[in-house]
Amino acid sequence: MIKKWRATIRLAHGLHQVVFVQADTFQKASLMLELQFGKGCIVRPPVVAALTVRANARGDGRTSLASRLLARLDQL
Repeated sequence: MIKKWRATIRLAHGLHQVVFVQADTFQKASLMLELQFGKGCIVRPPVVAALTVRANARGDGRTSLASRLLARLDQL
């Protein structure tokens, strides 16, 4: 089953960028990123994008704007 993975990569001049990739497994997602952006480009390894959405620290059930945006991306 294809999943959406979220990772942080290193671009030219040391800039970091969050990217999304669709792949079956962690290994395939990592390989795809390294093939596209170069070996050693991965700063934070891929995680399933749906697992990156969290509730805010207050615990009142409301979510932050960033969490809502990530949840919306998962629906696309």
